[in-house]
Amino acid sequence: YMARPCQYSKDSSPKCSMEYWTKRRFSMEVMQAMNKAVNKIKQNPAQRIELIGFSGGAVVAVVLTARRSDVVSLRTVAGNLDTDAVNKYHHVASMDGSLNAVDFAHNIRLIPQMHFISTKDKVIPPVVIEKFAQMQESICAKFYEYDHATHSEGWGLEWKRLLSVPVNCNLPQ
Repeated sequence: YMARPCQYSKDSSPKCSMEYWTKRRFSMEVMQAMNKAVNKIKQNPAQRIELIGFSGGAVVAVVLTARRSDVVSLRTVAGNLDTDAVNKYHHVASMDGSLNAVDFAHNIRLIPQMHFISTKDKVIPPVVIEKFAQMQESICAKFYEYDHATHSEGWGLEWKRLLSVPVNCNLPQ
């Protein structure tokens, strides 16, 4: 499990400035740090990895999937797959210094993916995945809606089952 740089830190270092909680939350520097962390976790260069992102972690997982050649599958849970749409939905400022997952949707269309969203999620509404799905035009991405979870509650009860759903892609030969 990984968190964004400074996510759980009380450090007042300039490296953990407020802008990394607002407009630069998903900046290129954050993605580079996360990519470096994934490289450290890998046990060997040939190892293939599966990325899972929850909420804002979905942005990180999508961007890393687009930038890496060793990702074999991607799962998101209550994923912020379009930060512009989410910010507009909540009537908050855009994150001009951040990358947006939807901008990478087409790049990962051949990677097996599973995106779980809840109809009861008031933070990331199901409508957010629509643009991501349209941008993908992919037979490798599957989208599942649930009605038994909110944004932060209920997913743990389903976690084993969500992980057991096979993530695959039947591409034409």
